[in-house]
Amino acid sequence: MKTALHAKFTTYPVLQDFLLSTAGAVLVEASQNDKFWGAGRHGDGENKLGQMLMELRSEIAQSTNWEPNGSPRLPGSAAPLV
Repeated sequence: MKTALHAKFTTYPVLQDFLLSTAGAVLVEASQNDKFWGAGRHGDGENKLGQMLMELRSEIAQSTNWEPNGSPRLPGSAAPLV
């Protein structure tokens, strides 16, 4: 999964920019039915996907000397995600 996420977020600049724009935010896969990849119905899941995305975000930010500059936004959206 880590290899797939790395490929996805380093191949597509818009996705990489979006991931980086979430700097400082805790990322949570909000799946109610998946306690491994997500948070689970009661928030007691392992959230492995969120953890991997935050780790990848950190790695990309360090390797590119990225600096945060605003609220995260979905591609093509004027409204902040948070």
